[in-house]
Amino acid sequence: MTAQGMLNCLDAGVDTIIHARHHDENGNNVYRPDVTERILKQGAMVNMTIYGTSIIINATEEKKAKFGLTPEEQAVQDHRMKMRDFILESFFRMHKAGVKMAAGSDAAWGKHTLGQFHNEVVYHVKGGMTAMQALTAATLNAAKSCWIDDKVGSLEPGKEVDILVVNGDPSRDVADLKNVVDVFQAGRKVDRGSAATAGTGHPLERLWPANN
Repeated sequence: MTAQGMLNCLDAGVDTIIHARHHDENGNNVYRPDVTERILKQGAMVNMTIYGTSIIINATEEKKAKFGLTPEEQAVQDHRMKMRDFILESFFRMHKAGVKMAAGSDAAWGKHTLGQFHNEVVYHVKGGMTAMQALTAATLNAAKSCWIDDKVGSLEPGKEVDILVVNGDPSRDVADLKNVVDVFQAGRKVDRGSAATAGTGHPLERLWPANN
């Protein structure tokens, strides 16, 4: 969560850094190009988990619309928004420098429930990736960061095949990832049952909100 923390990871030979926040020892937002250069030099991968902050921001905005915020709560919210902007800026600069990015949700905690991973991919695009780069970060790069890309992560002969079928074209608009039609795990179609009734008010709609 700090630049020094990232340097400590690199000193220890860590191959994937989670969060990778460019904060100084006092928690200030200070981007460190030298840290990015060292990450790139050592070939480490970065998983910034950039959507989580927006979940808290969105929930607070909902509270604000219904009940308002105290001055203290508004100050915290303003800080979160600045933090989100800085995280996206840091993501953009690291990606532009050539650092390999892997998408990971950091779920589940609080309002960050399982089933929102598509939003993480969307935020990779907000951070400067093309749709295909973001999809690769969520699949092949994620597999590489876990050292299992010889088995999963891409559709190739000899690999275990999991397929998400969606209505739309995520290679053009990654938001289409939420429009799930079918899921195939290890080559077999998954019976999603009532999970396929998104938009009907079913409790499972919380996992894949129709208007998210």
